Order: sequence, then structure tokens, then C-alpha cells
Amino acid sequence: MSSTTTTSSIPYAKKPMALMGLVYRDQLFPRQAFRMTVDLLALAHDRGCEAELAEHLEEDLSQHRTPDIPTLRALFGPSEDALPVVKVQMADLASYNRLVSNAASTLEVTA
Repeated sequence: MSSTTTTSSIPYAKKPMALMGLVYRDQLFPRQAFRMTVDLLALAHDRGCEAELAEHLEEDLSQHRTPDIPTLRALFGPSEDALPVVKVQMADLASYNRLVSNAASTLEVTA
């Protein structure tokens, strides 16, 4: 998963463009603070880092800093070493053709 992709259970985080054509969209989400809150909740949920994130947010608040969402995503994201290496071997399409032709000949014999 890339750092720009959010797979959260929070609907706004999953489909931020879902309400794009809605006339009242800006009234539903009136401030950037709302979006930041949703991003922080999604980060805590998706990465399972509620306590650690709370510590960082407390530090930001004590220093009068706005939380930096991309920095927090990088901090709490999986390390490159922790990600599994996935090797995908594509099937030979000729084997599919043999399977389909065998199924067709079986149907002809039984019919």
C-alpha cells in the first residue's frame, strides 16, 4: 500500500470524491480541521497506533504546531523491510485454452 492510499473504514477517507457534485458539500465539511481530524482518525485506525499517535499529537499541541499528516503517515507507516516480497507468476494462457477445449469436448461427448 502506498502512503497516499488510505484503506480506512471511515467513508470520507475511502472516497473523498464521492460528494464532489453535492451542492452542500462544503457545509458538511466546512473546515480543514475536519479533514485533518478524519485523516488522523484513519491513520490511528489503519496503522493501529492510537497511543503513539496521541503522544505525537500532544507534543505538537504543546509546541503550538499543526500536525503534519504526511510526516505522521511516514512515521507510522510500515518500513520497507517489513513489507513482504510478493512474486507473481503469470499462468501460461495455453493451459487455459487446453482447459476450455477439454471442457468443450467433454460437453460434446455427454450431449
